[in-house]
Amino acid sequence: MQSPESDGPAEPDDAPQDAPRDEDASADRLDIPAAWEAARTLFDATREFAVALFALARSELRLARVSWPLVFALVVVLVGLSLSLWASLIALIGWGLYLLTHSVGLALAALVGVHVVLLVVARLLLRRTARNMTMPATRAEMRDLFARARRAPEDR
Repeated sequence: MQSPESDGPAEPDDAPQDAPRDEDASADRLDIPAAWEAARTLFDATREFAVALFALARSELRLARVSWPLVFALVVVLVGLSLSLWASLIALIGWGLYLLTHSVGLALAALVGVHVVLLVVARLLLRRTARNMTMPATRAEMRDLFARARRAPEDR
């Protein structure tokens, strides 16, 4: 009720201050035009992003397509130079072994022995790499995970 001394509406002193008023309630309502504009802006930004991403991918594919002949030529050059370097290194090692042993036969035998050792090491590394490519740790973890998943309903 309104007292004769007050000019405003009567509110008890112990009334909670957090009670919503009419102007607060109108501020809490959803502003449909603003929400629509925000959604439209988000859609436009997403569309621009997708268009830019596809343009970048198309440009990268064109660059890759144009670069393949150069990559192929460089691989051929690298393989040729690597073989030439290997042959030169073998000739130097053979010459050094000949100077050490003073025998062509012993130098060639030592050179063949070095090659056999290198081939055995390369084969062992290849076998280990091939085994690792089967992802044994990941497969073991997956087996353990599935085993725990099968046991889980029984434990509950």
